[in-house]
Amino acid sequence: MPNSDGIIVLEDLVDEFLKNTFLVSIMAANNEIGVLQPLENIALLCKERGISFHCDAAQAFGNLAFDIDKIGIDLLTISGHKIYGPKWLTM
Repeated sequence: MPNSDGIIVLEDLVDEFLKNTFLVSIMAANNEIGVLQPLENIALLCKERGISFHCDAAQAFGNLAFDIDKIGIDLLTISGHKIYGPKWLTM
């Protein structure tokens, strides 16, 4: 699905949708090559088809300003330790 630069090709993504696709999950930013995905376009494609859109924003959160509602993200994942939360809990 991604092109040689690591960007999700929207037409290829649509081709992967099935009748029973209920969730698409995409990384906002890749930590290895720095690619930023076209989140608004992906969210719109999902919304048009009644598919929930999950965004893994662990690498982007706190580094990029983005409006979750404006983009159209239904579910968002961040990593607590990247926003100064504990790395692990010891009992």
